[in-house]
Amino acid sequence: MSYREIRGVDPDKLEVHPAAEVFPLVENAEFEALVEDIRKNGLRSPIVLDGEGKVLLDGRRRRLACQRAGVEPRFVAWEGEGSPLEMVISLNVQRRHMSESQRAMAAARLAPQLPAAEKGSAACLNLGRQGRAARAAAMLNVSRALVEHARRVLASGEAELIRQVESGQLKVSTAARQLRPPRPETAEAPADAGENAVLLLWGPAATLAEKLPVFDRWGFQYRQCRW
Repeated sequence: MSYREIRGVDPDKLEVHPAAEVFPLVENAEFEALVEDIRKNGLRSPIVLDGEGKVLLDGRRRRLACQRAGVEPRFVAWEGEGSPLEMVISLNVQRRHMSESQRAMAAARLAPQLPAAEKGSAACLNLGRQGRAARAAAMLNVSRALVEHARRVLASGEAELIRQVESGQLKVSTAARQLRPPRPETAEAPADAGENAVLLLWGPAATLAEKLPVFDRWGFQYRQCRW
């Protein structure tokens, strides 16, 4: 990775890259230890900015720790290959000791930020949210099923449950099981559905239990097909 040192940066005016926000922050005793280390030894790892020196890619907590310790932070601008988004992911995945559940939560938050796959590419064949989710899962080295659990936990808006998973206190699969299943759609079966009608359902296996009540309510029997 290629960097150049830059000076005259106002830490309070930096914009934080959205991808950096998906990763959990160092908190409590670990943060206090970081503040004390910076106070004694200065900032060992400079804060990383984009090529223009305006967007913070890595070092949110180091910036705050420097302020708490009364130490002037050092900044470098990243001039490597690839996109800033890829840089943020690479730094966090390589350096942090994140659990599988924490990586799943980060992947679920990251997925909407990913650019659309190029037309004709393999990723483009898996369209929409699921395509981005698969790519985010691969980037964070976690399964699609866990990312789907994480998406459900985030969509629930239950702040305490989200905090427990992102802090490493609770597995994301356990948190997803604690959620109340979404209420199925109450629409009636189509009026023109005859006796030989077939209802096709497509979706990830992790959400199957949420959809089966529709079959029962409309009078269909569930059968699994493998293509």
